[in-house]
Amino acid sequence: MSSKPVKRYAAVAKRLAEEIAAGVYPVGGNLPNEPALAESLGVSRTTLRAALVELQELGIVSRRPNRGTRVESAKPVEGRAHYVQAIGSIESLLHYASSTQRLVQSIELVVIDEEAAKLFDVAPGSRWLRVAQLRRDPDKPKAPPACWTDVYVRADFAETIQARPIGELGAIIELIEEAAGRRVVEIEQALRATGVPACHAQALLALVDDHALEVTRKYYFAAGELVEFSVSLYPADRFTSVTRLVRSDLGDLRPA
Repeated sequence: MSSKPVKRYAAVAKRLAEEIAAGVYPVGGNLPNEPALAESLGVSRTTLRAALVELQELGIVSRRPNRGTRVESAKPVEGRAHYVQAIGSIESLLHYASSTQRLVQSIELVVIDEEAAKLFDVAPGSRWLRVAQLRRDPDKPKAPPACWTDVYVRADFAETIQARPIGELGAIIELIEEAAGRRVVEIEQALRATGVPACHAQALLALVDDHALEVTRKYYFAAGELVEFSVSLYPADRFTSVTRLVRSDLGDLRPA
């Protein structure tokens, strides 16, 4: 899977932010509707929506159903987290993953112990390829790493990952999909408050036991077939997770 759409939406977000800062779209006003704006920018509505999510989480715009996209600020709002994850689909999660820079720390086959087996519902003693990574925002090279991530790949895909140059790994789940000729159909995510462990504090430029968020994900092909799981550790000031919930029952509330 190509990373070009990711670069495209980031470029669109940058262009819109610059136009807002220049007053093309004044604070307090609305952006053009999605079809018109996408056409004027020469991009798909999917790419535009990803760009608008990025601007929303920077505090530059707000979005409300049936009210359009309102310009709230001419520049990013101070105090926002280093990373914002606004997830509405598997595609948006993969876009987010592809947009980060990965610095691979190690790649090794490991045997899953009893504790990890219970956490990820895999067989104790099974072998998985572990890829340890630091992840950064490529647009903020001087900022501390966003997180430490340990990715565990099912052993039958280990050769696929090990055959790639470290600098070309990209989003590992995309390599698995390409090798298998199949798509991930379900991702299970769990978030847990924790502390920065001593083993990762120095690499993350954080203090031991600082507040942190642990994000675990399990990636499935159809029929509950687990092919990858991961554990990411974010120091507390470097990550925000946004979930949008949509009511499925839109029945009329007026009395009969």
